[in-house]
Parts: sequence; structure tokens; C-alpha cells
Amino acid sequence: MTQATPRIYEFDAFRLDAVKRLLWREGEPVPLTSKSFETLLALVEGRGEILDKDALLSRVWPDAIVEEKNLTINISALRKALGESPQEHRYILTVPGRGYRFVAEVREVTDGEPELMVRQSARVSVVEEEWESEGVGEGERKKMDDTTLTLPRSPAPPLPLSHSYKVWLAVALLAVLVIGIAFWWKEGIRNESAIGLAGGPPSAIKSLAVLPFKSLNPPSSEDYLGVGLADVTITRLSNLNQLIVRPTSSVLPFAAQDPLQAGQLLKVDAVLDGSLQQAGDRVRVTVRLLRVSDGTPLWAEKFDEPFTDILAVEDAISARVASALTHSLTGEQRRQLAKHYTENTEAWQLYLKGRYFWNKRSPAAIRQGIGCFEQAIAGDPRLALAFSGLADSYVAGILPLPQTETMPKAKAAALEALARDDSLAEAHATLGKIAHLYEWNWASAEREFQRSLALNPNYPTTHQWYAEYLLSLNRIAEARQEMKRALELDPLSLAIKLTAGRQAYYTRQYDQAIAQFRQALELDPSFTLGHRWLSLAYELKGQYAEAVEENLKATASPEKQAALRGAWETTGWPGYLRKTVEYGLAEARQTYISPFYIAATYASLGEPERAFEWFEKAYQERYQFMVHLHQEPRADSLRSDPRFADLLRRVGLTQ
Repeated sequence: MTQATPRIYEFDAFRLDAVKRLLWREGEPVPLTSKSFETLLALVEGRGEILDKDALLSRVWPDAIVEEKNLTINISALRKALGESPQEHRYILTVPGRGYRFVAEVREVTDGEPELMVRQSARVSVVEEEWESEGVGEGERKKMDDTTLTLPRSPAPPLPLSHSYKVWLAVALLAVLVIGIAFWWKEGIRNESAIGLAGGPPSAIKSLAVLPFKSLNPPSSEDYLGVGLADVTITRLSNLNQLIVRPTSSVLPFAAQDPLQAGQLLKVDAVLDGSLQQAGDRVRVTVRLLRVSDGTPLWAEKFDEPFTDILAVEDAISARVASALTHSLTGEQRRQLAKHYTENTEAWQLYLKGRYFWNKRSPAAIRQGIGCFEQAIAGDPRLALAFSGLADSYVAGILPLPQTETMPKAKAAALEALARDDSLAEAHATLGKIAHLYEWNWASAEREFQRSLALNPNYPTTHQWYAEYLLSLNRIAEARQEMKRALELDPLSLAIKLTAGRQAYYTRQYDQAIAQFRQALELDPSFTLGHRWLSLAYELKGQYAEAVEENLKATASPEKQAALRGAWETTGWPGYLRKTVEYGLAEARQTYISPFYIAATYASLGEPERAFEWFEKAYQERYQFMVHLHQEPRADSLRSDPRFADLLRRVGLTQ
């Protein structure tokens, strides 16, 4: 089969590639939406002839009924891209009442062009001028869609110029990228080169990692912005459901790593790498999408924008991109990708800071994050994501506080989030976890987990928490399936690997538990909980020396380490356990210590009275692992005692 000769047209300093669907000016790519490109191609191919408006509408929108204003907007965009005003007529001549004619001299050539298209975003002020010059009023700006898309916008008063607008501008530019990636992935791109794709079929890309954006400015207190923008991008793309996007907690360790190496370790098909720089009243965001298997750049884009009314900037850019993508994205997907969570820039900035601290996962950082979320809510009480962040902070189990203090706060915040936006999968998952681990309301927990999965089947934390729920109800096969899915979605998550190890521990598969805990520790040797649970797995296997070593690695105080090692060497395992209880009781007078841990240790020592005393404390605190009391191996010596059966009954469990 012979290959068709590429159709390439040149006029003045421009080169138009009809096959690859690229427009170049003096070797530089010119950004065009797919519909604008199709309009230009029709004009160039019909050069010298008058193309009436109906013919152009039928060619550019063959499968849709659209208004004539859409064509007007495309012509306006083309004139600006080509560098002419409506009065110049160097390229496009308007024939009143009929249509348009392309009047420039055109030459046909056959040589090729590079495959990668790097687009420089057009200034939004130019778009505004185009609308005005073509007589398109404010009402028509909301209809800037290649079919019938309407993008409603709430009126906002003029805002003074301030640094906080830089946050909004970067978010707005990232929203463009989000929609572009979504379109590129979902459709496979019928015409690849229209948005600058190279290499194999885009449909092969099923998983993506968005790395924290690197700041090119000197280090400052605003370094949170790169993490915040990545987090926002991840959240938006995750809502597409079919595309697997690694969560923020997994990509954070790779912020400074080579993007391709990061992609390989994160086990994704593609990686999004970006940088941002702020200078005066401008923000530059540069992004590139790389295929991990061979390093092929699939998409690169640079935004260098001034700003005045940042909300108008966001609306205009989103509208231009959405107008090119409406044939591939559903209305709901467009709304999700372009929705504004708040019009208050200061509140949004505080929300980004809160997420930045939350992702650090230390007690001090969580407290800082809570403060940021609370300030964001004070700035905009309608900001659902800030309530969701607050709920996540209290439900994480990182603060050294009893659940009777943290869980009610988490539930109140999650309910407030859903009252403002019921589509937040994360908030439903949080309610499910609270219902399971704190309220012991099994029906409510199942309902919330199912709702979360319906909203976002690729949210790994829901699969993780749902697996733990199913395990506590002895639905073991289902629990393993959910845990398998969680690991597939987020293979480098310490929390998910820890839960997978606990699942094996409670089902008494100790070798498998040891393997899971070790995998977590390979990712982070300083992971304290990993060492503690690995110690328990070794204990249940009777490998006490290994159990001691792992427990000592989780002990920060050198004095305590020496005392525990001395107890092990002089009195063996029972003496070691007694020493750990002694330290636990002393620490409990200073800070919060799990009563379940102390109870289980007394059970291992064969002291049932003390064990039941502390299990009762765990019950009163509604401690989370009470839902696994019937599966806890260290409590085996208590199972024949009526008090054990009574505890299970009160928790809502059966043996």
C-alpha cells in the first residue's frame, strides 16, 4: 500500500501541516484548538474562493448543530494567531452576509516537520480583544464551545492586584493542563498531532504520576505551592475514574528525582513533570508529559501570563480548551475538571498550605494543617475541600489523642464537606472509616464505602479502608480483593502496605505479614509503625530475638533501648514484655498510649485480670482495633472467658 503524500501548505512565515495538524510560524508552533485548526485548513484549501458560513459550519462541526457565533469566535482566534486584525485582511477576508475567503498566496510543499508540539499559551487579554473586535458580548463569552457548551460564571467584583492571584493563576493554568490530559487519555486522540502527541497510541497510557511542581524561585515560605498544585491536579484527574493517578502521598518522595526514574518506581505509564516561577505580576508554568517506557515526550506546554482579574483569566482559558474537547468529554467530566471550589483566593491559598502540611504526616505538621484548614473555612465557609482536609487530619490517627476526641471532630467536618459538595469521594470514605472503626455501625460504613467507590473507583484509600472493614466482618475473600486493588492503585503507599500486612497478621499468615511489613520498611526504613507490626509478626511466629530487634528500631530513646535490651538478655521474652508494659504505663501518664496495646501485652503475659482491665479502657475509648478483637492472636488465652464474649457482643462482633 502506498503512503499518501503529506499535505503541507506555506503562506508568508507560516507552515500548515494538514496531516499532522500543526501550524508553525518561523519554526515555532502556533497554539490552535482542533476546531480553529479545521477552520483554517478549510480556508486554506479553498483559498481564493468564498466559503459561505453554512459550508464552514458543516465541515468544522459535522455532527453537531451549533450557533454561528462559534464560527465567529474561531475566525477571531485565527486572526489573532496569524497576527492580523479584522481590518487588515492579509489572510482572512470577511464577505458580509456570505462568509470568508483566504486571500494570502499559498504554496504546497511535501517535507515533514517535528512530531512534538510545544505550545505557548495565548494571552487571555488577546482573547478578550478578539471577542470585542468581533462584536461578541459578555453573554456570548459563556458560549465559547465548539458544540453547545455553556460555562456559567458567577459575577465577581473587581479584585485588587495582590500576590494571592498568583496562586489562582497557577491553578487556572493547571486546570487547562488537567482538561488537556483528560481529553488526550480518554479519546486516544483521533488526530494525534492536533495537540502535539508523539510515539505510540495514547490509549496505552492508563496510569499517571503527577510530580510536585518544582519552584524556580529562591526557597521561601511559599514552597508549598508546587505540592499544592500537584495535589489539585491529582484530585481533578482522579475524578475521571478510568485513569489511575497516583495519590499525592506516594509522589512526594520523588519531588527531586529524575521524572523517568520516578515514573518507573511509581509503576506508571506516564509522568507529568512541571515547574513554576513567579516574577512580579507574572507566573510562568512549564509542564511536560513523558512516557515512562522510553522517555518519549508526549506533550509539553508553557504558560507565561500577566493577570488582572484572575477569575476572568481562568474562565477564558478553560473555555478555550473545553471548546476543543467537548466532543470527547461528558458534560459531567467537563464540570468536574473546570469547577471552581471557591472564589476566595486567600481561602484557596490556605487550603493548599493545609494539604502541604497534611501530606507531611507528622503530629506537628498535622496541627499546622488543621490551623490552615480552619483559616480557609473562616475565609470561605462554603469551601468543601477545606472541611474534607480537616476531616482527614483528625481521622488519620497521627495525633496522639484518643479517638473520643478526634473522631467526632472528623465526622463533623466530613458532614460539613458533603453538605457543600456530596461528590467528594474522600469525605464519604472518611465517614465510612468513622462508622467502622469508631461507631461500629457496619451498615453505615458499608454504605459510605460503596458511595465513595461509585464516585471514584480509583481512590486507593477507600479500597484500603473497605478491605479492613471486610476483614473485621470475616469476609476474607472480599477483603483480599479490595486490598489487592488498593496495592495496584498505589503500590508504594506505606499505609496500604501496613494494612495489607495487618490483614495477613489477623488471618494468621505470619510469613506473608512479615513480607508486607518488610516491603514497607524497604520504602522507608524509619517507618516506626512498620517496625512495631513486624515485631508482632515475629512474636507470633516465636522468633523472639527478631521481634526484640524490630521493636528496638521503633524506640527513639537510647536509654529505653538499653533497658529493653537488658531485660531481654537477662530475663528472656517474658521479662522483655514486662519491661515494655512498664514503659507503656509510665508514658501513658505523659501522653496518649493505646490501651489496646497494653491489654494485648498483658494477655500475652498470661495476666487476664489486667488484660480485661485495659481492654475495657480500649472499649470505652472506642479504640479502632477493637473491631479486630475477635481476630487478635495475642488474645487467644482469653477466648474461653465470658468477659471476652461480652466485649465482642458490645462491639457488635461474633466469634
